[in-house]
Amino acid sequence: MGYEPWYLDEAKQQEVVVWFLERRVNRSRRKGTGTLAERLERVMNMLRVRHRGRNYDDIMRILWVRANYGGYRAMAEHSGLRIGTVKQIVRRLDRVARELFGSESD
Repeated sequence: MGYEPWYLDEAKQQEVVVWFLERRVNRSRRKGTGTLAERLERVMNMLRVRHRGRNYDDIMRILWVRANYGGYRAMAEHSGLRIGTVKQIVRRLDRVARELFGSESD
């Protein structure tokens, strides 16, 4: 009926990506404090300091292709990453979405 995957909803997508990157940067399972925009800015600054600023852009490209086309090969070609890397990122993002939103995110 009104079901929509998490990666098609802009707000859910942003929340999942920010928490995923926070976990990656901080090596912690807890969420950061502050608003979503503040958390994103903090994570982006940390990624830039570590010379990993492409991570956010790659993830957003992968999610755009997933929403529009859906194939791992297309996601890999569009982001410039290997297929195995894309699969790993997508599976990790799905796991984070399940933790955040429960069964509605499948």
